Amino acid sequence: MKFAIPVQLAVLLFCGTLSGQSANSPTRPQTFHVRGTIKDPLAGVIPGVKVTFQSELLTTTATTNNVGVYEAELPLGDYTMTAQGPRGFILYRRPLFRVTSQAAVVLNATLLVGRTDTSGGEELIPIPSGDGSPFKLSVRYGSRTTVGSTYSYIGEKTPQYEAPVFVAYNLFSLQADKMTYNVEKRTIEASGNVVAVNELGASQRADSMVFKIENSQVVTLR
Repeated sequence: MKFAIPVQLAVLLFCGTLSGQSANSPTRPQTFHVRGTIKDPLAGVIPGVKVTFQSELLTTTATTNNVGVYEAELPLGDYTMTAQGPRGFILYRRPLFRVTSQAAVVLNATLLVGRTDTSGGEELIPIPSGDGSPFKLSVRYGSRTTVGSTYSYIGEKTPQYEAPVFVAYNLFSLQADKMTYNVEKRTIEASGNVVAVNELGASQRADSMVFKIENSQVVTLR
């Protein structure tokens, strides 16, 4: 014998099934893929480096493989990055950066050796964005001089290697033999073997380049 299900009951059962599916299938957060290569000052790759990304909500650590490459999948958002190599290498630190799209991000790093003071030769200059996000200009250098509101930096030279000035701000990075930063104008002037990488990961090489920081972005002036 067959029993007919009332229309009202059938509708309730159907809606309950849909509700159960929704409860069991939450929307996945949007993510981005980050990868990079960690090298020493002589351009040799470094296996076994612990690369850590930290936000307000999570901390994720990836380890470089035998060719010095790490990879990670992270939710969109604001992060800081550190890279800790084997004994003898100085901790690498990249200040706050923001990823708002699912495009792939490439963040390479060079780990220095030889100094025992991890704060020596590194400077963090606060340059917040228009919404107040605490972005900082990171400068790693060998020597520095100051004239008024202009800071001048030269790369590091040791008996073992020479390392250029390295600059990072948000997703922008730069290396050059010499660099000056004007605090009032927020301009960066780099000279000597300049390699600049913008937020999209595109690189540009030149003998000299000039940039300006505007609302968390680095704009090329010339």
